[in-house]
Amino acid sequence: MTETDRLRSLIVAVRRRWFMTVALRTAGIAMAVAALPILAALIVYSLFALDDGPLLLLASAATLLSITAAALAIRRVEPRPDDTRVARFIEERAEARPGVRPLDDAVVSAVQASRTAEGDPRASFASLVVGAALRKLDGIDAAAIVEPSAIKRAAAAGVGGAALLALTFVIGMPALRHAMETARLRLFPGSITVEVWPGDTRVLAGQPVRINARLHSSEGRLEHAVPKLVVTDGT
Repeated sequence: MTETDRLRSLIVAVRRRWFMTVALRTAGIAMAVAALPILAALIVYSLFALDDGPLLLLASAATLLSITAAALAIRRVEPRPDDTRVARFIEERAEARPGVRPLDDAVVSAVQASRTAEGDPRASFASLVVGAALRKLDGIDAAAIVEPSAIKRAAAAGVGGAALLALTFVIGMPALRHAMETARLRLFPGSITVEVWPGDTRVLAGQPVRINARLHSSEGRLEHAVPKLVVTDGT
């Protein structure tokens, strides 16, 4: 492996570990902030007996705010860094380590020099620049620039955000079912089946009669939708 290949390998490895920490941390933040509007909606749902229009409005607002919050968190992630920026990142992290002398843009210069094509009169000088940078980075690998502890902390943030979002959905499942049933009744009434029993029946005057009614959809019984019975006599 040539010195240029060693430099490129280091750049690739650092970029991969750097992106991993950013992606895990961002995912955790996105899921955590997405859970907040849902938690707020669950508090409102538990305090007030919402149904029909107000319930659909609350569910729609919570969904929109949750998606918006997650999207804003994800948009904060910067684009994929190029080699020069990764080189600058390596220099900043390396110089922060004890015993490392100032690099004075040696890695950045080496990355720029590594782009010199073979056969170019400057190729010999470029190899010297790359070699000098690698000597200054002697003993420093990708794990030293982006330490495993940093990746573990980012992973913990990702797991924490996912756990919060999952817990929110578990707690809010009854409210979610209620909202979905209400939306189905409002938007797709033709998909609802009404089951009433007994059907036609004769009742002796003065005797009680019990009428049962249930609402069903293709997914099963609607637990939160309560049928209303209207009794008429004559006109």
